[in-house]
Amino acid sequence: AQVEAALARLERARLLESDGLRFRFAAPLIATLARHICLTSTERRQCARRALEVLPEPRDLASLLRHASLQLAARDSEGAARTALQLLAEGGASELARPVRVAVEQVLEALRAAASDAPTREALQAGLARHRAARPASPV
Repeated sequence: AQVEAALARLERARLLESDGLRFRFAAPLIATLARHICLTSTERRQCARRALEVLPEPRDLASLLRHASLQLAARDSEGAARTALQLLAEGGASELARPVRVAVEQVLEALRAAASDAPTREALQAGLARHRAARPASPV
């Protein structure tokens, strides 16, 4: 009963929204603040690992990006690298808006630099090179 009352108070204060099945933070900034103020880094990693356990395998662009983000949060850089390479291999990154595409490339570059083994580094480098060669030219 206390949890339901607390959720109702948060919903009335417009910090949470409900669709009848689940609650979510009303704005991304609120979610970010809640994660970083209310959880330790270890708890955030544990939450990301738990989410990876319960979420279905990624099947589309949005779920691939979410999956890679959770893998990074869980400190699974090699898993995130595999997911990012899958995203590039399926050509999904070319469908992304330019700012998101640039962010994906930056994450891949950071993963490549941090990869603990040569085959992962080489696979990421090759995937990035193929992606950059295939992407549409940016308007100047």
